[in-house]
This record gives sequence, C-alpha cells and structure tokens, in this order.
Amino acid sequence: MSENKNSAFRIKLLLEQAKRLNTKKTMEVWVDVFKIKNTDNHKIQFEVSRCLNILHDEVELLRSEMKRTEFSNYLYDSSFNRINNIIGINALNAEWEPYKKQIMPEVVLCLGFCSEILPPDEADIPTQELEEIEQLLSSLESSIEDSSLPSYTKRIIQKHIVNIKQAMESYTIVGARAFNKVVQSAYGEVIDNVAVFEESKTDKNIGKLATIWKKVKAVSDASVVVEKGMSASGKIAEHSIKAIEFIQNLGS
Repeated sequence: MSENKNSAFRIKLLLEQAKRLNTKKTMEVWVDVFKIKNTDNHKIQFEVSRCLNILHDEVELLRSEMKRTEFSNYLYDSSFNRINNIIGINALNAEWEPYKKQIMPEVVLCLGFCSEILPPDEADIPTQELEEIEQLLSSLESSIEDSSLPSYTKRIIQKHIVNIKQAMESYTIVGARAFNKVVQSAYGEVIDNVAVFEESKTDKNIGKLATIWKKVKAVSDASVVVEKGMSASGKIAEHSIKAIEFIQNLGS
C-alpha cells in the first residue's frame, strides 16, 4: 500500500525537508521549507509564524482524524506532541540542531502509517499549474504599480495579491484547501465592492485579477478528493463562480 496524500503525508514531507537542512537558525529552516520569498525581515517572521500556526492546526486536525479510527491514541500521540514542540514559534530564534534531532525515525514512521491509514483528501496539482498562477500573479503585481486605478481599488487588488501569495505558501501545509479561501474571499470582495469594480470595469488589472481567481478555482476543484466541511462551503463555491464571472466580464 502506498501513502495517501492527506494531512499526515504533507506533515511528513515538510519534516523530511526540514530534517535535510543544516542551516544554523530555525527561522532560516522554515523560510526554506515554506518557500517564503519576502525580503522584509519583520514580514518574514510574521509569515513563518503564520505558516507554523497553520501547520500546528494541521497536526491537531490529523490527531482528531486518527481518533476517529480504531487505532489506540498511544500509538501516535507522543509523536504528534513531539512535532508540535519542533514547530513551536518560540523556537524560531533558536539553533536548529536540537530541534532537528527530534525528527526521529519513529516520528516519520508514525506519520507514514497515518498517511496509509487515512484516506486521501486530494490529488496532485501539476507543478506547471502552480507555476502559471505565480506567473499571472507576478504580471499583475508589476502592472498594478503603474496603473491609473484609484488608490482604493489598488488596495483591494494588492490585498488579494497578498492573499494568493499566502495561499501558495500554505498549499504545502494544507493542500488545495488553501486555495478555497482565496475563492471565498473573492466572492465576498465582489459583494462588498460592486460599485468599485463597476467604476474600473475597463482596466486590464481587474481582468487579470479575475483570471487568477478563476485559475485558482480550477486547480482547486481538480485537486480536491474529499473536501472537509463541503456541506458548509458548497453554496459559497457556487456563488463564487458567479462572482468571478461578473468580474471577468468587467475586465473584458
């Protein structure tokens, strides 16, 4: 039996990546693992902390999923507790070596077993699809700087550029669920700011933003096998498509 792509698989992959790094500082390890590209030191620390908090939540989600199985919790609880210690944000300014040593073979083995025990929650998103989103995002980020859009419209677009960047960083931790939040945020933005988008309906940047949103929605839909909380998010997803189509028409 092969490992299923789920919470356990993703946590295992991230810890294995961290284990291979010989960087002295813990902060630098997680910058590398999460592929954080920000150059502002204060923002880097914020982004690493954000990602580690998400990773901690994923560990606890995994714990709750395992508790619903027939396996005794003593088989995995100690490993999960050790992982939470390794990824604690209080360790960010510490030396990495002591934490690296805590990624023991039994911790990795435990995650491997959990990955096989639990069902998959998504399929792979092809690398080229993620690269295309990054390219579209980079193009929008460049063009918005020279745009004649009103400042409040620019702020909306820049906010969503940040949202999408964060989703790209979070993807390795929570999978395609990270992109669902982008689409849901898009829906809310349209509802709250219809007049703003109408005002700028001929600007190419509105079309670019809508194109990215639609691309994110497409890769997310193609990836998700089992969406946790689907019943609660189904209607939001349906309305999100209509909202994005509305913006796409404005930008055409």
